[in-house]
Amino acid sequence: MLFFVLIVLVSNVLSITKVVNIDLNSEKEVLLICLTKNKEDFVTWYKKNSKTKTFDELGFSETVIFPDLNSIQLKDVEKEDLGIYVCKDPLTEVTFTTFELVEKNITQVTKVTIEPPSPPLQWVLLPNSENTITNGRLHVFACRASGGKVNVEAFRLNKNGSIREKLRQGGVVLHNPSENDTGKYLCVANNSAASIKHEFNIFVIVHGGISEWSHWSLCNQNCGFGTQVRTRNCTNPKPANGGMPCSEESLQRRQCKSRSCSAPKLTKFGFDLTDDNNLKLDCFATGIPTPKILWKYDGDDLPKEYGSEETRLIIPKTKARSGEYSCTVENPAGYFTMYINVDL
Repeated sequence: MLFFVLIVLVSNVLSITKVVNIDLNSEKEVLLICLTKNKEDFVTWYKKNSKTKTFDELGFSETVIFPDLNSIQLKDVEKEDLGIYVCKDPLTEVTFTTFELVEKNITQVTKVTIEPPSPPLQWVLLPNSENTITNGRLHVFACRASGGKVNVEAFRLNKNGSIREKLRQGGVVLHNPSENDTGKYLCVANNSAASIKHEFNIFVIVHGGISEWSHWSLCNQNCGFGTQVRTRNCTNPKPANGGMPCSEESLQRRQCKSRSCSAPKLTKFGFDLTDDNNLKLDCFATGIPTPKILWKYDGDDLPKEYGSEETRLIIPKTKARSGEYSCTVENPAGYFTMYINVDL
């Protein structure tokens, strides 16, 4: 396999272009190593779509694996796998290396490489067995091993130790961890001769985040000046696992005025007898808001059964008595009391 290297310096970022020749008749695998500043730097890989001319992010599959944080291995390479591959910084999206995978001219001299015996399979980089992190930032737990052609895979485990899901990269990458990311994880490295495992725990402390403000409430007064309120909660996210609560205010008030109030105005007042000789008392009034009515007899509240808060009372003839009846009309803008003497 032959490589041609082109180095371009753009905006103080060293971007390297490599041409990778592959003989599709004899070579079915290719390993691309991103030229980052540090070997432990985590990168994301993309392939240029020949139809749309856009770059599609590559994930783990049967033919695509990620041996290390800065490398990608393509298996069972076919003609459709040829093209442009790039590796980028996942935070800044700066391109480190561009690879152009092309088919080797069959007239070229085949290079024979005799690989030395593989060294023993062993871990060279692992997360701690117990890890405590907080939300709000990127966390990378890399698993790297040496020992020839090594394949490293990472898994999320259930509480009983069974596999819950297979992760995309050779390690655990949490962009903004939540309470749900707390749990057990597993890294497995294997080559043609052996397999090794490393299990570790991640505990996520979630600090609370304030939510958006709610809509303002309705004015608490039907007329005149009142108060409106709005609230927000510490649920974005909610504190968990000993995380800090929110420090921002959660309640705001402001003055409101829906409409002007108007004092009560009497429209009808008096008494009469019905056809059945029951006592009928009327006390009608207008105003904003609608006035409340309260009837009394000789200074005492009338029983509720007569409808003492109604604009019209009907008192049965067996219960009706002579004396002074009063009607008090009231709303926030004012009140008055009217009196009437009934002689039965």
